Amino acid sequence: MNLRAIRSILVTVVLSLASVAAPAADFVIYTQNLLHFGQGSAAKTKAKCDAIEAAGRTVDVILLQEVMQKQYPCASVPAGFVWESYGPLGSTIYKEFYGFLWRVTPRTDGPTITDGGYYAEAAASKFSRPPRAIFLKVAPHGRTTSYNVWIGNIHTIFGTKVSDRQKEATATATFFSSLKDEAAGDVSAPSGGFPVIIGGDWNLAAKSQSGKLNSGFEALVAAGAGIEPNVLTSLNSKAQRSSAYDHFSFSVEHVTLSNVEVHPAGSNEWKSWRQSVSDHLGVTAEVTFH
Repeated sequence: MNLRAIRSILVTVVLSLASVAAPAADFVIYTQNLLHFGQGSAAKTKAKCDAIEAAGRTVDVILLQEVMQKQYPCASVPAGFVWESYGPLGSTIYKEFYGFLWRVTPRTDGPTITDGGYYAEAAASKFSRPPRAIFLKVAPHGRTTSYNVWIGNIHTIFGTKVSDRQKEATATATFFSSLKDEAAGDVSAPSGGFPVIIGGDWNLAAKSQSGKLNSGFEALVAAGAGIEPNVLTSLNSKAQRSSAYDHFSFSVEHVTLSNVEVHPAGSNEWKSWRQSVSDHLGVTAEVTFH
């Protein structure tokens, strides 16, 4: 065997080992507008419960919008999770709750998550449904460092004008910035602030068709936020993807979001999803701290 062949084999082995050793995501987050979760027929509620149960097998934190009651609407919380809700919220007789599910029993190779015991809310005067955030401590599997993170939930107004949604997205930048420095009891923000992730249904595309950032998100980006994804996530009556409404806003200096995907990913599932679960696809993302 000549020297060139040996070098080629060594390079292949090194690259293979690097691939095996590459760190996995620190945790996986999922956001879902669940279309009047807790109202309607028992069959539809069960379909929604089954959908969240299935999605929960591969994620660690779940954000739910359009929850219609304080208690979890299903017979039981998904195995390994705990439930938190905040509300009722709304400027009219119509009210919603924000729902949070997060793991107390780690997935295989998943993180250990601890409740930080605190939550924060945005200024009520700026929103129809002021976003809420919970404080979690995440200990990624196989890593020696734990991370404190604020995770927010948002469902902006739909209203009669796009400008109403843009105003709420802009106001979220103030909430986003405040969370970076929001102490949780005796846990003060570190230098540079806490990591922040806010996910949900923004009723607004992150970018226009020309690729220009939507004015509703300019303040967030100026505050150091990344916005992912910008793909069609709502489903029309024909179960066709129609609007890019569901996103994560996250502090780019603290976290990276990768493998950001709609759920369910297969278009063959969208018709039954639209009929029984929601008029929105969910969005999952792998989160890595840095």
